[in-house]
Amino acid sequence: DNKLRIKQKDANGNEITLTQGFNGATMRALLPNKLFFINNYNLPIYKDSLFSDPRADINNVRAWLDTNSANITDKFIPITQQTIINPNILSNTVQFAYLHKDNADYRYFKNVSVVKSDATKLQKPIKTLSFGDSLTEDSMVATLKNRLESLGATVTPVGTYASAYTKNLVGEGRGYWSYRSFVGKDNVSGATHTLASSGATSTGKWENPFLRLATDTDKTNHPTWCFRFTGANKELSYADDADKTGNFYIFDFAYYLSNHSVQSPNVITIALSTNDINLDAGTYTQAERLQYMLLGLEIMVTQIHAALPSVPIAIIPCPAWGVSNDMYTRFAAETATWVESCIKKVAELKALHSNLEVVPVYLHQNRDMIYETGAGTNINANSDLKYSTMGDSVHFGETGREQYVEP
Repeated sequence: DNKLRIKQKDANGNEITLTQGFNGATMRALLPNKLFFINNYNLPIYKDSLFSDPRADINNVRAWLDTNSANITDKFIPITQQTIINPNILSNTVQFAYLHKDNADYRYFKNVSVVKSDATKLQKPIKTLSFGDSLTEDSMVATLKNRLESLGATVTPVGTYASAYTKNLVGEGRGYWSYRSFVGKDNVSGATHTLASSGATSTGKWENPFLRLATDTDKTNHPTWCFRFTGANKELSYADDADKTGNFYIFDFAYYLSNHSVQSPNVITIALSTNDINLDAGTYTQAERLQYMLLGLEIMVTQIHAALPSVPIAIIPCPAWGVSNDMYTRFAAETATWVESCIKKVAELKALHSNLEVVPVYLHQNRDMIYETGAGTNINANSDLKYSTMGDSVHFGETGREQYVEP
């Protein structure tokens, strides 16, 4: 029959090593539930950005996209290092599939929904609010604004924080911050955080404008959402603290809008996880890092939806990290698990919160080319060919930002 058979699984139900050293669970495709396109705008997909560990014999993986097109010449698209996808030939559901040539008995596949919209839908005023870390703070609001306006929109960013890095456009992209920071679990990230002044329309990088004093109702209904604010790297929640007296604080989006006079956005993006994973490894275990990313996502989405139930929220689980031995290892060991967990969590939250989607920007970014290298050293005395390590495999350059916001 046509069913996928897996002979061996580990305790978690994942496939273990097959033949020829290929491990289908270790090098697995990170496929979202939906892909998004604008009609008539092609979008690239990068093969090594698709997999959890592209070092693991990716050249022997044959991957393709079944477009479900009635036209047989458009039905199958091989996924190569860079594959340009024309949305006009895609059906409403496509299937990603791949196999390893040394074990062709096993095929891996997933059906993915396709959402296509016409660019004319963007020809209107749009207010954007972007949550994020340094990847968002570093010109991402400006890049998104420019791209949307090139498609006919009139964009007004909203928020309370701006800096030279943001090109003085407001948002909530704050370098060093994480999901833990925004909800008040971790109040040391780059510096000790303080509460933003009541009524302030402009806040500093280390000021949290989202937290208010938790009420007895908050503590009863959401004891794990309410945290101390002591300036600690690991604040206690009301559920965890044996001492129930004193102040606890909770992320409240409606409070943020009203107390800081922020205009209600039409679109919200949440692009976090880089610092949740890369910072404070000595304070939080890997399991705890994942726990608080999922909790932070749940708190933020639920509280935003309570204030603005019809506003679309785009969750960006991560970018494609640059190519280096360290980044490959970190991505495979932890980020890939977060991407899958984020996709699953958003699917669960969608049952309660409308207009919530994962935007898989990592599929559309080139790991090799969007990160800058150093000046370089001549490979030998007779050659002007240079070599260099990647100067920064976390923060991509302008081309990476452009790929990030492509429709």
